Amino acid sequence: MFTFDRLALSRRFGLIVPILGWALWWGILTGFLEIANWHIRDSVARFRLLLGPYNLWLAPAVEVVLFLSVGLFWAGLACIFPKDQIVCLAIASYVSLTVVCLALQYPQIHLLAVLLLAGGTGLASLRHFCARLSQWHELVRKTLPILGAGWLIWLLAFPLWWKYEKSTALGRLPPAPPGSPNVVLIVWDTVRAKSLSTYGYSRETSPNLTQLAEEGILFEFAIAPSSWTLPSHASMFTGLPAEAFPTVWGDYLPEEAETLAEVLADHGYTTAGFVANQIFCSRIHGLNQGFIEYSDFDELSTEWLLSISLGRRAVCSPRLQRIFGVQNYWGRKSAEKITQDFLRWLNKEARQPFFVFLNFFDAHQPYFAPPPFAERFGPKSLRKGIEYDLQLRYATVVNPESLTPTQRQGEQDAYDGAIAYLDACLGQLLDQLRRKGFLDRTVIIVTSDHGEHFGEHGLRDHGNSLYRALLHVPLVIRLPGGEHGGSHVCQPVSLVDLAATVCDLAGLPGKMPGKSLRRFWEVPPERHQEDCGRKEAVYAALRPLVPPLVGQIHLDAVIYDRYWFIRSPEGKEELFDWQADPNEENNLANLPGMVPVIEKLRQLLLEKGATGKEGIPGPLPFREPSELVLRVEHDHPENNSPAEPPEENPISP
Repeated sequence: MFTFDRLALSRRFGLIVPILGWALWWGILTGFLEIANWHIRDSVARFRLLLGPYNLWLAPAVEVVLFLSVGLFWAGLACIFPKDQIVCLAIASYVSLTVVCLALQYPQIHLLAVLLLAGGTGLASLRHFCARLSQWHELVRKTLPILGAGWLIWLLAFPLWWKYEKSTALGRLPPAPPGSPNVVLIVWDTVRAKSLSTYGYSRETSPNLTQLAEEGILFEFAIAPSSWTLPSHASMFTGLPAEAFPTVWGDYLPEEAETLAEVLADHGYTTAGFVANQIFCSRIHGLNQGFIEYSDFDELSTEWLLSISLGRRAVCSPRLQRIFGVQNYWGRKSAEKITQDFLRWLNKEARQPFFVFLNFFDAHQPYFAPPPFAERFGPKSLRKGIEYDLQLRYATVVNPESLTPTQRQGEQDAYDGAIAYLDACLGQLLDQLRRKGFLDRTVIIVTSDHGEHFGEHGLRDHGNSLYRALLHVPLVIRLPGGEHGGSHVCQPVSLVDLAATVCDLAGLPGKMPGKSLRRFWEVPPERHQEDCGRKEAVYAALRPLVPPLVGQIHLDAVIYDRYWFIRSPEGKEELFDWQADPNEENNLANLPGMVPVIEKLRQLLLEKGATGKEGIPGPLPFREPSELVLRVEHDHPENNSPAEPPEENPISP
């Protein structure tokens, strides 16, 4: 028969309460220690973590959950073995866990070293706590209310502050000029023009973009400012060339560089950004300048696990990814989510006129679109054996031949499927804008920050060249009411001019650097052929990221007339006739007949201030990184294919 033992129950309860109280105390303390450590590394060592304000806000809460989980284990053990030593063991485990959480913030420390350090610290503290348990109990009893109150203030204060910031920014907006249109800038990250049916691709990847082009202006040859995300977006936002920006990891967009969002906000626009590329489009790099609402890192969802170092190490572990079959970025935002977040904001918070930036990331490696798009152009089985941890991914970037022909085809199929998914979401977004009555009051711009290599010139990925596969991107602009619908612009244009174009369309000409692209579509029909022959130089630049992820590559390019010219500081030059040789198979740089052309193109780079030898300034100095993440050496491929010069040479020296 069961007998109620009041003394035994009191004994067990007397152990459980301090065990859980200690867990709560250590959890709150560790959370604030992580935040303090992060702040020191951010402000002193300039090591920026991919964390948003919500991650930091949640850190103490997530640590409390972690420590209470461990505490529940010890509490259960105390119910079975009601001994004071259980409390000492619990405290020692909390000490070890704190050491683990703090040490994991430094990826240079090997995991085995972290575990040895934590275990040694826990064992050393065990004797100390057992000898002075009553004194420590008293300390925790007195300080836990203070820590708890601080935590509650932290939890309440930050949401109130963010709400105050937003309402204050909205309250400061001046009246917008009458008739100002809304502007929606859509950037499909990593989408190249040659993989879009809108630009002649054999697969039907972009029917909705094609429909939008029929209602708007299609730019047949838009050129990205660079071949990777950060400098391209910075150029689109500021109207400054890509080489004007630092490419040191964690460097902010210079505050003196005024952004399109800042200019529009100064003239009464509500500004909002919804971002899927959390690596290079986040507020960490300053791209949120001028945006009242900037959604890069989510408030909760999967982001809570990234709030603490232990969670970040777990979700980024290649070994755990392979064990659990995870082949995607943790917390990656889909095109559907970005679209829903924007429409939700539009329904609840938007004031007209508004400027909205939407960044979609689905066509970026590792190309995982949802069904049915994942297998629209080929079965998933073609990609078998490809794991998407960093080491293998960058190994295949450096050595594309490490992929079998079947795997390479699987990659191309998956990429095309991801683009089709983006296009489907574009169609849904446009339908919603039309249904809500916004479409004919809004300028819609669809473009990309750069393209992708799939074996061209022996390369994969991006950020490793200035070839056409990476720089030729889509650009479609639909004006309110479909004005100039069906127009085509055949000249090469630069996305550097997007900021000036948006300001021009918003009735604010001359407010941003660059020249408005309006000059290309407002051409009388009788001058169209003449205008297509207009010669304007378009530039692009690639600077090495520090620390390097793909390699130390420093290049400049100029597209002028029919020629595509690439030059390195070491003096290596490549010249292609992009009209006659769109696949860049024939390098004309070494042909004697091209000397006048190359001299003209060198002069254009010199006038722009690009880098190189023979009188052109050398590469800009950059600071050494505080912490190397990954280094993969990559040599730019040579192309010495014999070629004949084109029949005519329209460039005079």
